[in-house]
Amino acid sequence: MQEVLDAVKRVGGQTAVIDSLVGFEMALSPGYAWTFASRSNRLIRALTGAGLTILSTVEVEDTFTGMPFSHHTISFSDR
Repeated sequence: MQEVLDAVKRVGGQTAVIDSLVGFEMALSPGYAWTFASRSNRLIRALTGAGLTILSTVEVEDTFTGMPFSHHTISFSDR
C-alpha cells in the first residue's frame, strides 16, 4: 500500500482504477479471502484519504435470469 501511495505522490495522481476487485480478492491468501470486505475497504479508504478518486470494476457473471451487480456485499462511504 505504501508503494502505491508513494507512486501517487510522485506522479501527482488524482484518480486510481482498481481493475478488478475480483483480482484483488484472488491476490489475497486463500485463508484470508473471508476478510475481503474489510481489506478492500481499507484499501479504498487509504486511497481516498490520499485525495484520489477511485473507480473500481467487478466482473459479474453474465446471466439472463438475474441482475446481480456483484456476489460481494461491499460498499464504501467516506462519511
